[in-house]
Amino acid sequence: SVTSNPPPTVWNRMASSGRRWQAKHAKVMAMDVASAAAEVMQISNGVDGLRIAIIGTGMAAVMCTRSLARMARGETAGGSAIRNAHITLCTSRGKLATQMGPKNQTAPQPGKPFFDYGCQYFTATDATFRQEVTRWQALGLLSALPDGAVGRISSDGFVAHAGEICWAGNGGMGPMLAQIIEDTAAEFEGIVEHIPGFPDVSMKVTRISKGAHGWHLTTNGGSKLGPFDFVIGGFAQHCLTDPFLLSGGKECEKMLQCLNGSVK
Repeated sequence: SVTSNPPPTVWNRMASSGRRWQAKHAKVMAMDVASAAAEVMQISNGVDGLRIAIIGTGMAAVMCTRSLARMARGETAGGSAIRNAHITLCTSRGKLATQMGPKNQTAPQPGKPFFDYGCQYFTATDATFRQEVTRWQALGLLSALPDGAVGRISSDGFVAHAGEICWAGNGGMGPMLAQIIEDTAAEFEGIVEHIPGFPDVSMKVTRISKGAHGWHLTTNGGSKLGPFDFVIGGFAQHCLTDPFLLSGGKECEKMLQCLNGSVK
């Protein structure tokens, strides 16, 4: 059902410092949506659930999608307000999945060199995220780096990172993440819809607006998506969030101020 007063967008950046959330915080973001949804009247009639859009190409967006999809399918003890939800994951060209240079933005090809300019490795401290990482390892999507392979160089020489396993995608972070996104859409078919904005950039979401029946998203090519009860931003750079939220006008004003640390 459609809420008469659609809730605001949800964003995954800490407003006080502008720091980017790690993937393990995606579960917190998902639970925030579930908590907010429980307070919204007419959220579900048991058949038609909430409509949720998630925008982002990184691990935070993927983990948020997977966490909400499990709630929608009734696999978790909490999140009953998300039951039967329909989730739309809108991705674009991520840092982890591109060829080198602004004029050569094509998806990585097997056997051909490409540039991953995102993170070199990631760790998994959250229990839920560790389970996912173990599953992805079993599927051959990633591997643990050898002990002592990661560290920092200081005046004392090389100091190896200790305490947590460092993970890297097999064949690169980009191919790993692309496969995880594809597998997620297949695993949660009927719940998760994937709208890729790369390599077909005409489908990249660039604008947001709020109407009488919810939030709408607009792509580069002018296609309209929605309406949605919630829109979750899984990206954090000001160069992306600011123009996107500015396109939403007054309805997104407070969220933009919050992310810029000026909300009162």
